[in-house]
Amino acid sequence: MLKTKIKLLLLFKTCIFILVISLILFPQKALAQDLEEALLKKDLTISIGGGKNRYYIPEFQLFAPLSIPLTVNYAFFKSFELGLMYQPSFFNDRSNADFQRGETAKNQSLGGVQSAGFNSKISLFNENGIFAFMETGLMFSELKKNQFIEGVFHEKHGTGRQIMGGFGVRYHLGDEFGTIYPWFFEFSALWSQHKFDIHTFRIESETQPSTDSNWQDLKFGALDINIKFGYRFRKK
Repeated sequence: MLKTKIKLLLLFKTCIFILVISLILFPQKALAQDLEEALLKKDLTISIGGGKNRYYIPEFQLFAPLSIPLTVNYAFFKSFELGLMYQPSFFNDRSNADFQRGETAKNQSLGGVQSAGFNSKISLFNENGIFAFMETGLMFSELKKNQFIEGVFHEKHGTGRQIMGGFGVRYHLGDEFGTIYPWFFEFSALWSQHKFDIHTFRIESETQPSTDSNWQDLKFGALDINIKFGYRFRKK
């Protein structure tokens, strides 16, 4: 119960941060005249960025995943985008020693999660070069969890899916005369629910007995905080 409250509080604080950023940027845009809308029907947007992920399961306590999300979206309406998303995540704990286990043996967390699928964005606000949105998505994933524990190499691989949802804001660059440039920054906070079916579990390249608990499916929630830079293509 306490962990759930902490997750919700963290997500709430992140959404408040995104809202504050949008409120700061909006008055600056509103000073100009005849500003364009950030998104119109038939717009095509491409964005890439970086993200910090938090997996809420003890299994990944020492893995510290980072991601590089890439999205391509098409606006079927000026209030709705649908597109493709590719998000490779990397486990970046490269320390040779874990002081909880001891300094003498190698302890590292390697591998990552490769995810690809569909995402959609529904407009909550679309004026003056600012596009605030609700985002949802369905991704299919491949897990490669490799870890040295006291010098012993453990491998756990699986396939699965994730369902995600959250909020974000897109801010287009512009000038004091009201011109909106196609370049934009995007901030988002997404909660995702993961499920992986494990098909490989080896220790030092030897497959372990099927009775081992590590063969059980992995189910957990995660929070992704993303900052992206993108470009909008619009027909004149």
